[in-house]
Amino acid sequence: MMERRRRILVVDDDLEGPSPEPRIVGPTRIAGSVLVTRSAWSVVGEMNENLSAGEFVDWMGRFDVAGLRAAAVDEIVLRRRIHAANTTRQAGSAVAAGLLEVARLQRHRLQR
Repeated sequence: MMERRRRILVVDDDLEGPSPEPRIVGPTRIAGSVLVTRSAWSVVGEMNENLSAGEFVDWMGRFDVAGLRAAAVDEIVLRRRIHAANTTRQAGSAVAAGLLEVARLQRHRLQR
């Protein structure tokens, strides 16, 4: 049986040099590509608005710790343009600090 994976088409357009060929990566967990049932949302709770970055990464970590299961489709469900002016690229160290906080929270959850 063929393994089914969620895929995303990534086009990295840094506005420097020639445009690279789009590439398929996966499986992925990107906020724009996930559908969540009301019951799963109720178990996991809302996104943590106190985080400076990584709210979705944190939410998916709580999803995993709750023992919920995800399914994937073998289709491209999101087209995302990555370029030099993306908000997360502009934020730089603030994003890194936010993601570090998410990693600390997840480590704490897993140690319980």
